[in-house]
Amino acid sequence: MIRFKQFLLEYLTPQQKSKFMHVLMTPEARKDTDHFFGENNDHIREELKGHTPDKSEVHKSVERHLKQEIDHDFYNRGHIKDKYGRPARLGRIIKDKKLVHEFSQDNTRSGSRKIQKPYVTVVRGTEVAGQTNSRSNKEHPDGHAWNSCKDVDSGSCKKGILDNEIKYGSVVVRVHDHSGKEIHRSTLQPHKNDAGHSAYFVDSSYGVDHPSYVAHVHDVAQRLSGEHKGGSIVYKKHPNVFNDNERHYSIHHNATPEHLHKALGDRDEYVREAAAIHPSATPEHLHKALGDRDEYVRKAAVSHPSATPEHLHKALGDNNVWVRAAVASHPNATPEHIHRALDDEHIAVRVTAAKHPNAPTGYHILHALQNR
Repeated sequence: MIRFKQFLLEYLTPQQKSKFMHVLMTPEARKDTDHFFGENNDHIREELKGHTPDKSEVHKSVERHLKQEIDHDFYNRGHIKDKYGRPARLGRIIKDKKLVHEFSQDNTRSGSRKIQKPYVTVVRGTEVAGQTNSRSNKEHPDGHAWNSCKDVDSGSCKKGILDNEIKYGSVVVRVHDHSGKEIHRSTLQPHKNDAGHSAYFVDSSYGVDHPSYVAHVHDVAQRLSGEHKGGSIVYKKHPNVFNDNERHYSIHHNATPEHLHKALGDRDEYVREAAAIHPSATPEHLHKALGDRDEYVRKAAVSHPSATPEHLHKALGDNNVWVRAAVASHPNATPEHIHRALDDEHIAVRVTAAKHPNAPTGYHILHALQNR
């Protein structure tokens, strides 16, 4: 982790920054995040953890041709082990001349590839106001393509919101490509529990949701939160920051199965939803949440990455259309789930199922999409 007294890539022009220079973080917000940033520092740059670059199409073609997976480093160096386990040059064992040429021209194998990986910047304080700055110019190459209601110049919700997010300690995490262009951005919002302890959770994300980007952002949230220090395991979002994901409560990252089981019995549906969303929720937790009286809790459960085929099967019989649609978009949905969803009475479920990678083609899709 590298701390900067001066940020390498500013997201606010001097004119924009001048609008927020009077807004200061509260002493409490600084104290809650100093352990991460360090005192009198608002900017951090760090290496992206666990990033495996996407394989080029030529790389994939070579793997299919040789009928084996090839590690990125081996591919970049042009080496591989032959069927006898001896070192060999890739260019010599590829038998397809056209593929040999494509391999030799694949620019992802350039020697600079290793240093051209994404990196992460984390900011608090004034620079938080630049989280949705959609401008792009030579002096300040933001480069992201998404717009937001919090845009520093044109956003419909910017008035007061950006001031509050600076003041109360919102944190912005950006992933940049090797040139500095922003390719992912997440806003982490402060939460408090009944004992006054703080924790941070992801409120919104934009851009490319590569698994390594998402994992790094959640890792930042965990490091900002630290250990649960006592009081309720349930944390409430600060009332003065923007609630983009419309979740009022989150459960601490270090929650135990017992904590989650108790939260699933809470009288507040927002607390039960937070338990169903939690990364540590087990299949047993999800089974309980699927029987909840609130459809948002059930939808959270069936959308969980750990939802099993049995969970998805049960949820396809739910009386709420959006719970069933969540099944139709789940990565774990089998062809059997998709076939059933394509025959759902509601077109939203059928359309969602038709977009799934496991959906059939041809007549069945046309049949599913027609009005009934």
